[in-house]
This record gives sequence, structure tokens and C-alpha cells, in this order.
Amino acid sequence: MSDSVTSLLGQAQRAMCVIEKYMLTAMFFTMLMLALVQIILRNFFEFGLVWSETLTRLLVFWTVMVGAMAGVSGHRHLRIDLVQRYAPKVLKGVTAAIVDLVSAGLCMLLSLQGARFLVLEYQDPSYSFANLPNWPFIAIMPIAFMIMGLRYFADVAQRIVTRGELVA
Repeated sequence: MSDSVTSLLGQAQRAMCVIEKYMLTAMFFTMLMLALVQIILRNFFEFGLVWSETLTRLLVFWTVMVGAMAGVSGHRHLRIDLVQRYAPKVLKGVTAAIVDLVSAGLCMLLSLQGARFLVLEYQDPSYSFANLPNWPFIAIMPIAFMIMGLRYFADVAQRIVTRGELVA
């Protein structure tokens, strides 16, 4: 890969990380403020916002998906990998690449299934709060899994291209 392409990809990756951090922060504070308002309304005014619990559930779902994308981008995700831990140094790069390729494949499969679910939801919509269809809210699922899968593929490719070998 040329240096300009590598630089451009690096800039895009950094921009995505910044966007993810801002999204996570905004969603977290929105959930926090919504919960606080709901508590105050219920305890002091004896009524609440009917739609707040549904919105909070959707915000939790989006926060989990965007958080998973952020975790994969910085290798800060949960990882249970005994082979990687106890393998000889020579095999660590190969096992890391295999684990990343399997993870990428699973993410792409989940993305495909999420897209199928999204199409079904679009064709025969169910509705959430304020009589809004659910499909725009679940659109994050195939997008997030595709981004995570591409990041796993990119990690393997980067190991091969930048180092010329599969080194952990």
C-alpha cells in the first residue's frame, strides 16, 4: 500500500474514533438526563414520560453497538484467547490472525443477518414510541457489525502489509 493510502486510512480511522466517542458521550448523557427527569417527574409530580423507557432501551442498544465498534477499533474489547496466551512466540501472530479472521467472519455473518432483520422490519414494520417505526432504530445493527468485521480484516491486513509477516 502506498503511504498516501495508508495515511488516508489512518485519518479515516481516527475520525471514526472521534465520532464514536462523541456519540457514546451524547447517548450516555441523554440516558442519564432522561432517567433523572423521569425520576423527578415520578417522585415530585406523580407522572412520567410514557415514551422515556422505550427511548432509554433504544439508547442502551445503540450505546452497546457503538461501544462495541469503539472497543474493536482500539483492541479494548473482551478477549478470551488461551491459545494466544500460551502459544510459543512464533505462533502468536498466526493464532492472532486466525482469531481475528474468525471474528471478522462472525461479524460479517451477524451483519448479514442484521440486514435481513432490518429488511423484514422495514417491509412489515412494528412501532415504538410516538408511533415511529422500529427499523431506523435497529439500522445500527448491520452497520456496526460490518464496521467491526472490516476492522478485524484490516488488522490482519495491516499486520501482513506493514510488517510483512503475521506478528502479534
